[in-house]
Amino acid sequence: MPDRQSSLHQLTATAVYNEDVPTEELFRCAVCLDLSLKALIDFGNQPISNRFIPLKSASSRSKETPPVGVSVRDQSFAAQYHLRIGSCTTCLTVQLIEAPPPELLRLPNGGASYTEPEQHLDDVAAFIASFAPISKTCQILGLSPIDGRLLHKLKDSGFGSTVVLKAEDDLQIKEPGAGIETIQERVTKQADELTGRLGPSKLVVARAIVEHAHDLQGFLKALKTLAGADGYLLLEVPDCERDLRLHEYSSIWEEHTIYFTKQTLSRCLERAGLEIVRFQTYTYPYELVSSVLV
Repeated sequence: MPDRQSSLHQLTATAVYNEDVPTEELFRCAVCLDLSLKALIDFGNQPISNRFIPLKSASSRSKETPPVGVSVRDQSFAAQYHLRIGSCTTCLTVQLIEAPPPELLRLPNGGASYTEPEQHLDDVAAFIASFAPISKTCQILGLSPIDGRLLHKLKDSGFGSTVVLKAEDDLQIKEPGAGIETIQERVTKQADELTGRLGPSKLVVARAIVEHAHDLQGFLKALKTLAGADGYLLLEVPDCERDLRLHEYSSIWEEHTIYFTKQTLSRCLERAGLEIVRFQTYTYPYELVSSVLV
């Protein structure tokens, strides 16, 4: 969830969409890989939602009358993306059609940070501590700082080998403004190298990143590589069932490529050759997030 700084103002655009998309073109589904993804809504070109400008500049600019044909936005903030969402007629998963490339999603000048709900982590940590196949001498790997809070709780519980990947040292991420969109890309490409250097991890933690994956099956394959032949994955994604049922258009975000429900996530994991050991839904107040699937 984005934290907006008080000195920043988000650029907005009028959303123009067509719920009766006049095309029968089918696209490749990220989950089942069938050519069965059908467009549902076309929002047209939209500005990338992390494009912020200083509040003072926004206020002064709003008082000016731009010349005909000239945008009031600086070119550095003018990046737009053709936002379309569809549903697979085979596996029923709702997803973006042609997600924007990671380089387009990187924050140009910082300006936003992201937080995730964490009240459920005590319960998750308690389950892991009680789960017999994962001993306190096993290596546990987190992919990003979002996983750090859970690994910290596990370390406090006696797990002595917890590792969180470092963006620059482990993933060679040096691009300014890089975040989850770049981490998912690098993990997908570098899983073999990471496993060779760090060794397989008995548990790989991936909170709030699967829904950002641009090559979903490739990303899940990479996580399996990191976990080794007898390892486990802990995945956490937003539960989008309520928003889909209520037609909550504002929940659509170009950084989330997949909009899972419990049913579609289960089918996705089965398609990836994973066996579900435990599936838990944690409910939160609606203004934060409806619920998360772990």
